[in-house]
Amino acid sequence: MKETKKICRIGKISVFLLLAVLLTCAVIVPAVADDGSAVFTQQEIQGMMTAGSVFSTVFDDALYNSLDDDAKANYMATVLSSMSSPSGNRYAMMNSISGLESANVNQQMQTQYQMRTNSILQQYDLSTYSEPLIERDSIYYDANAKTFTFTYSNGVLAMVKLVRDECCDGLNQDILLTEMQESLSSDELNSDKSLLRAVPGDKALLIYDLDATGQHVASFDPLISYLSTNNPSISSTVERNPTVPQYRTLLSGTSMSGGYRVIVIVSHGGVYSLNLLTNHPSVVLCETTTSTKLSMYSSDLLQNRVGVVYQSNEPDKFALLPSFFEYYYSGNKLGGAYVHLGICKGFGDGWFADNTLASKFTASGASVVTGYVKEVHYTYEFGMNKIIIQNLANGNSLQSSVNAAKSSQGNTGPNGEYIVVYGNGGWTL
Repeated sequence: MKETKKICRIGKISVFLLLAVLLTCAVIVPAVADDGSAVFTQQEIQGMMTAGSVFSTVFDDALYNSLDDDAKANYMATVLSSMSSPSGNRYAMMNSISGLESANVNQQMQTQYQMRTNSILQQYDLSTYSEPLIERDSIYYDANAKTFTFTYSNGVLAMVKLVRDECCDGLNQDILLTEMQESLSSDELNSDKSLLRAVPGDKALLIYDLDATGQHVASFDPLISYLSTNNPSISSTVERNPTVPQYRTLLSGTSMSGGYRVIVIVSHGGVYSLNLLTNHPSVVLCETTTSTKLSMYSSDLLQNRVGVVYQSNEPDKFALLPSFFEYYYSGNKLGGAYVHLGICKGFGDGWFADNTLASKFTASGASVVTGYVKEVHYTYEFGMNKIIIQNLANGNSLQSSVNAAKSSQGNTGPNGEYIVVYGNGGWTL
């Protein structure tokens, strides 16, 4: 981080000199966008890309894949510790990492993990970096979520998921999609329950971000059909796999249209656990990291509005942290909307609901937010979402709509997940 600040100071001097020249020449130059500025040094970007390569190699390692979850944590702790040590130091004890309950592993296994780590790190010349890639004291292990959270030396927040999320296993079943598309019968679509409180012009934004192709976005079809067949109809906009720049303005719609009344985000989720008490539920995007994007998104990354996620069998991805929504949607930009977080751990992964993420939506003008504690299975989320939307479209309050969904789908899903209503439960369309 010291190197980055030095570059910034030199940059400021250069800017003053440039301005003096421009004023002398009477030339007006348009301002450059903030995200186009080179905040990171090339070495810092390369360091983050190298770390991603190291994690990928570990995830593919036969030893890693032969271990149980506790042993995987010990192995990954050794990797992270080694990457947080001074250049050239290839032996790092892992027993000082916060949250790692199983660090008292026997000496033989610790030696095995260290030898394997050394073998992997030898493929990457970490001695070329002027300081360790990772801040040692920032490494924290969340045993409940099976994730490590750490901070790069340049200040970027990152998460390593030891095991792949199982929330979307059902997406691989073609029959499931058929059931989804047929889940609203013609009787439901043609029913004349008309307690509607929607008004002409009400709109819904449905965000699908579970696979890079959006091939399962058909699961939104019943919702779109139901909303559009009501009178007055509620028009729906489907956004597939939005990127970080798109998300900066996406939820508030356009200034001409007045924004969205309902916002449904179906995406992956994760929790950055900084310690036992500080957690950041996040929206994990399908957008993958590249050196160019790390540079372009440098401002958001350095301000911890955006983080990086590493996980097995998946490319490295960006995630939107709570401060992202607080920063870009301040000033009541969500204008009384209902926001549904159809993501894993949107309200955390612990015994109690974590409102960190949801509170940023309500602080930005949303009236109410719903989402899940723990990892939510896709089939449970789809069933809940469908019934909530049906009941809202028929004039019921959000809380009663959620109660109807729980009566049909169960109070909890396959993973013990349960829905939370945060904000005005009396909200209606």
